[in-house]
Amino acid sequence: MNFNFCCFPAVIPLCILGIAGRGHAQSGVLQLPDVNASPGATRLLPVSVQDYTLVAALQFDLTGLEDHVQIGSPLPATVGAGAASRSLSPGVKRIVCYATGTDPLPASVIVDIPLTLTETAPEGGPVLRVSNLCFAAADGTRIAAGPAYGPLTQWQFSVFSPADLADASVIGDDRDPDGDHVPNLVEYAVRGNPKMPDSEKLPSFSNPVPGNGAELRFTYRLARNSDGVTAIPQASTDLLDWFDLTAVPTGVEDAVTVEMQVLTGADARQFLRLNVQRTP
Repeated sequence: MNFNFCCFPAVIPLCILGIAGRGHAQSGVLQLPDVNASPGATRLLPVSVQDYTLVAALQFDLTGLEDHVQIGSPLPATVGAGAASRSLSPGVKRIVCYATGTDPLPASVIVDIPLTLTETAPEGGPVLRVSNLCFAAADGTRIAAGPAYGPLTQWQFSVFSPADLADASVIGDDRDPDGDHVPNLVEYAVRGNPKMPDSEKLPSFSNPVPGNGAELRFTYRLARNSDGVTAIPQASTDLLDWFDLTAVPTGVEDAVTVEMQVLTGADARQFLRLNVQRTP
């Protein structure tokens, strides 16, 4: 789903399988991407191990499910791996992955967790968190490990409280908790503050040639580290059909401009918007 900022008008630990462990080896990372799904949708969430290639088994608790998402069973693991899950409490699932042969778990995706979002889930998907993470080598050595999240999830952790993260009416991409008419996904793209009105980050209009009313400059800021989304400036004459515009850097940090001809005539009108959507 797309979310826009519109300008009107522009006529302007428990260790794995009971392993006691014999100390920590070098560290590894469990990669959990953004959910990127709408209410009622299903998707496979790929889980992978990074920075370490000798993991024989791993275990973690996946929290943040609440009433927003269900995990399917069985878990489809990659070749050479097995996986299982069980419920620990409402909103918490324990995931276990293990090598099925003598080789360690593959360095790529280990398991695709099947998710089904409920109709009450936040747009974009719930914010899932990893806890009680444990890696083990084939000889029982415990491996220090930590989670790595997708870019939108990292941002959500930085700007929302734990209570917010569990509240679909606050955390969804289309929600506007500070009431400034800028949805959360656009706030992320321009690095606004979704909990406080932040008008200086919003798109603006100017006339690049003073006295020439037929020219219009549309300027907006796009954070350089806005991975996980695309932001496309668009124009329309009727708010139904939109066409993409070409944006160019301004030379000012994080700022982008669009220059266009303004329609003229008694009935002429144009609308501009910044169309932000999650990258699949």
